[in-house]
Amino acid sequence: MNHSGNDKDYTRYNQIRSLFDITFRGYDIQMLIAHDIAKICFYKKLPKLKSIYRFFMIHKHADLLKLLTVDAFIFSMPNEYRNDHAELVESVMDEIEGNKEIVKRPKGLRFTLNFKIIRESLSEVLKRKANLSLKEIIYYWGSLCYYKNLLHWLEKKTRFPIKTKAFIAFNGAFPPHSIWTVFLNKWDIPSYSLQHGLYVSYKYKVPMSIINYENLPSKKVLCWGKNTFNSLIKFGYKPESLIIAGNPKYKNTTVQKVKQSFKNGIVLLGRKIYDEGNEELLTILSEYQEQNQTKFYIKPHPSLSIQKYETLCKQHHLDLINDHTLLNDLLHSGRFDFSVSYNTTAYYESLASGLPSFRFALFENEGFLGLNDKFCTLPELEVKISNFKNLTENELQQNINDLLFEIFNLGNINYKTIIK
Repeated sequence: MNHSGNDKDYTRYNQIRSLFDITFRGYDIQMLIAHDIAKICFYKKLPKLKSIYRFFMIHKHADLLKLLTVDAFIFSMPNEYRNDHAELVESVMDEIEGNKEIVKRPKGLRFTLNFKIIRESLSEVLKRKANLSLKEIIYYWGSLCYYKNLLHWLEKKTRFPIKTKAFIAFNGAFPPHSIWTVFLNKWDIPSYSLQHGLYVSYKYKVPMSIINYENLPSKKVLCWGKNTFNSLIKFGYKPESLIIAGNPKYKNTTVQKVKQSFKNGIVLLGRKIYDEGNEELLTILSEYQEQNQTKFYIKPHPSLSIQKYETLCKQHHLDLINDHTLLNDLLHSGRFDFSVSYNTTAYYESLASGLPSFRFALFENEGFLGLNDKFCTLPELEVKISNFKNLTENELQQNINDLLFEIFNLGNINYKTIIK
């Protein structure tokens, strides 16, 4: 799938990543070091401490080693324990029969020193030095040492044969999930990665999350619906590596009733890169609220500054939702009859709850499949809401259900037959 050719960060990431097509004793190192490359290229920060300790320290993965001796399906949870992401993993676990275990993040460091790996890794980095700064050379050298030492240690400490039935990663593209996946791939343990967000093309700025698409070591990707399946085919995935499994959070969901009163709206603000757009959106909603018998309740994205949006909401006479209630619970609370969002998974979650949603398209970076509900200005929002009011409930209900089947495979959840 094509992305913006003018995005220098993405271009440089791709160039450097392609250089590190390295294997070590049957392990795909490129799938691991790509995360380090992405952090430097996209965030412009080079971790000084990691540049030093990675030559002779590795994390202890004692929890994984213990679970490899158990006849069970192993799941990994998200790195940052977001309730909605944990809920997704748990809903997949509920679908699968048999013994299930959760592998925990490694704690503590272990000293290890292998001069052969140090020399070998330096040679590999120096072959690629033309495109790297001195600091990058040192950092990637240390990264190669770290991953090789860790994989060597895991292999040395593993009690064979491995009894794991399958490994299901929350997101196989990010460590430690990627490390566990790459290790188990060598030993022919079935590996899967869950979908936790939408796979889309980017119009202007390619974010670091691109590695979710282009750097996934799992043998199979468990897609929510046909839309994801088709998107990943465009990204270059082979059809046999993709399985439409459905979104288990919506196992028994079909939209039976759609609200069309448009009196109380929940506003799902975009993540930090949309800060400027969020501010413009609040201005539009404040004007709409003043002119119509409508009330807006603002739900910030977890990456946003609560203090900043508390101030902005007060200025615009908008109510801020500042608690840790799950979005799904808010959408089903009965407090709201529609939502305002960006191109985000939350857009579809709102529709699945019977709440029409209107997408703010100013500064839009991601292309999503959706209804005719995008707006950039106050007059456009007024027109979109008026159009939805004038649709029959059956028309709107059918449009929403057709869209959600493409995205979530509603009513057709297949994890039990896939993972067994």
